[in-house]
Amino acid sequence: MDRWDGKVAVVTGASSGIGAAIVTELVKFNMVVIGLARRKEQLEAMEKNLNSKDKKGRFIPYQCDVTKESDVLKCFGWINSTIGAIHVLINNAGVLRNSKFSDGNLEDWKCLFDTNVLAVGMCTRQALKSMEAHGVNDGHIVNINSIRSRYPGIKDGSSWYSASKHAVGVLTDGLRRELANKKSKIKVSSLNPGGVLTEIFEKGHITRDPNAAALMPKDVADSVVYVLSTPPNVQGQPRVKNVPQWSFAWGQKWILLRFKERSCRRSLHVEIRNKNIVENSSVRNIVYIISRTANGRGTCKYTERFFVAKFLLGVLLLTLSWESHYNSTMDAYKGKVAIVTGASAGIGAAICKALVREGMIVVGLARREENIQKMAKELEQYPGKLHARKVDLRNEKEILDTFQWIKETFKGGVHVMINNAGLVGNAPLTSGETEKWRNIYEVNVLALNICTREAAQSMFANSIDNGYIININSISGHRVLPIDGHAMYAASKHGVTVISDALRRELVNKKSRIKVTSISPGMTATEIFKAANWPVHDPKTPTLQSEDIADQVVYLLKTPAHVQITELTIVPVGFQF
Repeated sequence: MDRWDGKVAVVTGASSGIGAAIVTELVKFNMVVIGLARRKEQLEAMEKNLNSKDKKGRFIPYQCDVTKESDVLKCFGWINSTIGAIHVLINNAGVLRNSKFSDGNLEDWKCLFDTNVLAVGMCTRQALKSMEAHGVNDGHIVNINSIRSRYPGIKDGSSWYSASKHAVGVLTDGLRRELANKKSKIKVSSLNPGGVLTEIFEKGHITRDPNAAALMPKDVADSVVYVLSTPPNVQGQPRVKNVPQWSFAWGQKWILLRFKERSCRRSLHVEIRNKNIVENSSVRNIVYIISRTANGRGTCKYTERFFVAKFLLGVLLLTLSWESHYNSTMDAYKGKVAIVTGASAGIGAAICKALVREGMIVVGLARREENIQKMAKELEQYPGKLHARKVDLRNEKEILDTFQWIKETFKGGVHVMINNAGLVGNAPLTSGETEKWRNIYEVNVLALNICTREAAQSMFANSIDNGYIININSISGHRVLPIDGHAMYAASKHGVTVISDALRRELVNKKSRIKVTSISPGMTATEIFKAANWPVHDPKTPTLQSEDIADQVVYLLKTPAHVQITELTIVPVGFQF
């Protein structure tokens, strides 16, 4: 986030919920954030809370109805003349309406498209004009979309909302292509969260199931920060979804807090309940100060001591929140077993290196065992360890033998399964060789299924409820690229997309908290085309590096326990398909 220090970000729908959480996070990272919303009083309250003399980051409220073009033009004109260049635009404003086809009204339908679609178009157009006028060629536009852009709700009345959000997805993709054709390095990302605990349901007069799993606004804000933190050549498209049946209870999870009131003073009892944070010196010091301060003798009921203690308690909770979001989740995988297929080169090798650096025990599977063994020696200085296993993934017996070896060698089962191995080939539908078709499906689909099945069985047998299955998919798993001979590979990757979604649903039905994510990279600089003897890659085409995908894997493993990224699409800046 260092490159955004002091830069200007515009956030729509900034007065509450996701928008307010995004504003808060960006100000923390020293950005000048202009928040747009209709509710002026809420924006002004945020300004008082966020701005201080000792902070470089700053929040500037601006009352604006983004559905009115005159308001949008006036707002962006003011920004250009008063503040200067816009570097980041977060299109967050959105509405939800329960409107059926049979008895819905035109006003609701217009409201959905005016806010969710046309406002995105108008704000994006004006932000791009600002970037162009000020010579900003590395800006970033982030559209807060919805999981409903891909999966229409099962309840009547949700189709119009889903249609508006699907339109946002199409606009995002269309804008990215338009910028690529202009040779622009401005990034465009779409975040697709599942249900989030905001007031959108109440404002849309929709009753939300209180028992349904949900994300917090900060979870989406954290994803925005992550997307903005990606390297200049990488465009990320995470779809953020909630893991069912989670709880958000500070007292039960980390500490037990009990307040007592006795005549002229109050007392506070603090008990650390989680052994993982007992050794955290900053937490211990804060707890000690809280206890000493709150339990000091006072002369009246509301002593200054108690208010200081409450402030310090807030600091403690923020400390624990930071630990939870950025440290503890990956810590849960240190010393645990991860399996990576296709580990001898390219993306697989990069993932192995990244996980070993994070302290995991990694078992790399590939036919070229010697490559993994060489890599293992190079990684001996890091806290984790890499083990090589020679496996032809087209041979089920070799896969089963490997899982049996892992069971006998490492106690505790498999915690992470990375299905990375893949084959591509020039295999036209009209003249392709049957053997090529078969090899593509055996490696890209069947081997993935077998490894997933065995990893899931290991997780179940060892009561691993925080396991993670990550499938390295492809942009071709979502669209057919205009490349002759590419269709069979694309079909196999579409299969991976469906399998990933079906597996996630199956695990939910089993009440499991095991996560499943599909990572879909664009063109990546690996040897996959050379190995297939298919010189289809144009050296002038923008590409990702293997390390870019490995970084996504580490990011996924660091997400909070209640957050699931269902699909992470990552393409190089300048990607035109």
